[in-house]
Amino acid sequence: MRVPLPLLCVLALGCRPAQVSPPVLPHQDSDPPVDSEPPDGDTSSEDIGDNPGGSTDNDWVFSPDRVWEVEIELGSEALRALRTEPFEYVQGALTFDGRRFDAVGVRLKGRLGAFRTLDQKAAFKIDLNRYVPGQDLDGLEKLTLNNMVVDCSGFKELMAWRIFEAIGLPAARVGYAWVSLNGEVYGLYAHIESIDDEFLKRHYEQPDGNLYEGEYLLYPDDSYVLADFEDCCDTYITLDEGTDAWEEQVHGLTDALDLLEGRPDFYEQLGRRVSWPHHHRTVAAETWSGHNDGYSLNSNNYRVYYDPADEGRAAILSWDMDYTFLEPHAWSLSWADGRGRLTNACVHDPACLEAQRAAVGDACEAMDQVDLVALYDRAMTTVNPYLARDPREECGGYYRSTYQSAVRSWIGTGSARARGVWGL
Repeated sequence: MRVPLPLLCVLALGCRPAQVSPPVLPHQDSDPPVDSEPPDGDTSSEDIGDNPGGSTDNDWVFSPDRVWEVEIELGSEALRALRTEPFEYVQGALTFDGRRFDAVGVRLKGRLGAFRTLDQKAAFKIDLNRYVPGQDLDGLEKLTLNNMVVDCSGFKELMAWRIFEAIGLPAARVGYAWVSLNGEVYGLYAHIESIDDEFLKRHYEQPDGNLYEGEYLLYPDDSYVLADFEDCCDTYITLDEGTDAWEEQVHGLTDALDLLEGRPDFYEQLGRRVSWPHHHRTVAAETWSGHNDGYSLNSNNYRVYYDPADEGRAAILSWDMDYTFLEPHAWSLSWADGRGRLTNACVHDPACLEAQRAAVGDACEAMDQVDLVALYDRAMTTVNPYLARDPREECGGYYRSTYQSAVRSWIGTGSARARGVWGL
């Protein structure tokens, strides 16, 4: 599906009602200057107590209570290259909480909506073993540093991933970093665990299956085509980890949907290719968290894992949670007619819809036992001193407060909201 530019404002740039998430303001030059030191209260690895040092346990990197100092160094040629081709890796150096890596891959991150240049608050992908095989940070091979220019609250990613985890899904860990480039402070970033082979090892008994990424084709006029299991668009679901079996796995699922959609045996037969229990939990988590730019509503921001332990069935893995805690009608979307083909087909099949509704009920029961308010309070304590001194933050204090209040309001009514969406 080719999405035109007028709809881009809604789908990618996040035009949304003020009571949910107000518009992002441009960075103001009048913001107070920030020096190269992080705000008071920063704690390094020597006083965290549970830093395992050289062990393979890297949970310490993703604490919601700590902000790690991250320094990126790039030479003049690397900087020129990133200005020309921002998504191609260049060689640079990285220091993470005092641990230096002399040769790492660095590129910019984000496309529509959250992309910023090096002159703005650019987001970064770091590949630690791109130039030095086997190099890692206590087992982490890649770092994802999100600029949070879309999320004025500073903790949507953290909160949303905890929701997915509580509902029983593979979930990325989230921490925080105070980032500088060549000595210039870029500010506070969400440090998010990458979905890669190491992520698969943490979540699956057999992590050697094929992992694909749902991408999109961007045209010069800024319209774009979203990847999905359709003849027009499944070629944009590309291999990320494993051995390519696109024809059988990805296009095979497209063919199966073409054949089975609308048939009485749709749910049973497609269940040979799709992990329906996993998919139902994913839709439930996307609903509960208000993930408007995920697979179900917008056919965006997802991976697909074909799990050998589940007879190679496909499982959608959500990604990029900065457009969470939003009502779908603000984007002219609906859970009854979302863009993600798998979810859309399920909603229009009686047996699949019944199973989906049951999964939402189970998810709400699970969420009713989770203290998200405590996590919210911890996140506020962590991020607000840093956001107040972030030289490239695109939201002022008023908007930050409004976003944070909107998230707090949402988590208090999430289960009631999800049950209402699915008629429970």
